[in-house]
Amino acid sequence: MKDSTDSNSKKRSSSFSGLTSRLLHGSRSYAIIFYFFILCAVITSISPNFIAQTNLLNNLRAASYYGIICMGMTMVFISGGLDLSVGSVVGLSSLVTALALVNHIPVPVSILLGLLVGVVIGAINGFCIIKLRIPAMIVTLGMLFIARGLINVITEGRPVYPLPDAFNMISTTNFLGINIAVWFLIIMAILVEFVLRKTAYGRSIYAIGGNRETARLSGLRVDRISMSVYMISGLCASISGIFISSRIASAQVTTGQTYEMDVIAATIIGGTSLFGGVGTAIGAFFGALFMTFLKSGIVSMRMSAHWQNVVIGIILIVTVGADQYQRRKQARS
Repeated sequence: MKDSTDSNSKKRSSSFSGLTSRLLHGSRSYAIIFYFFILCAVITSISPNFIAQTNLLNNLRAASYYGIICMGMTMVFISGGLDLSVGSVVGLSSLVTALALVNHIPVPVSILLGLLVGVVIGAINGFCIIKLRIPAMIVTLGMLFIARGLINVITEGRPVYPLPDAFNMISTTNFLGINIAVWFLIIMAILVEFVLRKTAYGRSIYAIGGNRETARLSGLRVDRISMSVYMISGLCASISGIFISSRIASAQVTTGQTYEMDVIAATIIGGTSLFGGVGTAIGAFFGALFMTFLKSGIVSMRMSAHWQNVVIGIILIVTVGADQYQRRKQARS
């Protein structure tokens, strides 16, 4: 009887140890879920008001603006690319939508114009990277400056408002007490995860990120697929920009500024490899939550807000370092 008890105890210990090992050393795309809840528990133990309903809902809405962009960024990273222009695309899409609205263009048409901005910029990025063979970092960094410059030239530093109530209502719409932007992100994450895991298109993105030349020799339309992920990235940035302009009922010159860094950090922390071939939409979703709740938690714990970037920077370096370590380990085995 004692031997049976000891055996069961060892099995439970082994099972728990295996679970812990998988969380800590397995797929970082799913380990981030575990880390996110640990983060929430730690912050709540120090500042119980952190889990107040209003605070949670506000954090979820803030995370949705980053998370929507992370969906596109995840696809770009998995394909082995990089997009530094998303923050400026957020601002320019927001501005184009607002300009259309103040000129009495119907709300649906104005939104379509804003979305078109992101798709066109994504196509330009993709063309320069794929057809002209200019490095992705240079192209998208240049586009960051071009789009931000256009915002300043068009607005001359002034916000664009007032926007019609029908447009502003988008940001105030709730379902089951949760903002519509959050529901949009949830649906989008599920959809992108399905596309990546269950469709030939999604598997092609992983193949291109894993080994571009092998994917080409296998008959995949590498250039066309790579072009499409940059267009999707631009579209996602535009969607976020439209949600933000609806939220603040205007288009501001600074809308989307520095978003690219936060989105890249959230995507990498969510388990997507900067070197291609690895990542999930679910991981990016929780990466956006982790980033937003971490920033809010630092404030809730009455730490200086200046520590936010320090902590995020440390986490980012550790995350990329862990990715590199796993890749070297796999290469040796």
